Amino acid sequence: MSESAHFDLGITTGPHGLSVVPGLRTLHDSIQDQVIPEFEEKSGLSGESGAIVLVFFTLSHSVIEQRSIELLYGYVFDTEFQTERSRRFLRQNLNQRQREDLLLRTGVIKGHVHSHMSTARTARNVIVHHPHSHILPKFDNFSNTVKQTINAVEELEEMVVDYYLPDEMS
Repeated sequence: MSESAHFDLGITTGPHGLSVVPGLRTLHDSIQDQVIPEFEEKSGLSGESGAIVLVFFTLSHSVIEQRSIELLYGYVFDTEFQTERSRRFLRQNLNQRQREDLLLRTGVIKGHVHSHMSTARTARNVIVHHPHSHILPKFDNFSNTVKQTINAVEELEEMVVDYYLPDEMS
């Protein structure tokens, strides 16, 4: 990666408001094409590559959290209980692991989506809580972790769009 390289988060307007998924896909591609080979070649990451990894996982995790709340709100709460207080409950009283488990146990998501979400959450926690360590060796297969993270984001994004805009997407 060049010293002057930068990345654009690619926030766009989608059918369900603002979407960062295209930007996350771009970050995913940068990690696969440049960061992982750099790490393998040099046994370490430049500051810029580390920043790309950090932004990818923190932003992905944020999208996953938000989409989890939206899906639980739509599928679990009966219409008469769909209030701002219900959203606040989902956001403040459940941690992300609990939201993931609730989505799985209520049948909103399948096991593979749950697995991808769990992998993304774990990776984000390792990266955020140990930012100065050599993070990539902590993953058995970092490339697969990146793929599962973008898969979780895209799967949840698709589910939210399908739930909230079913007629417009047909």
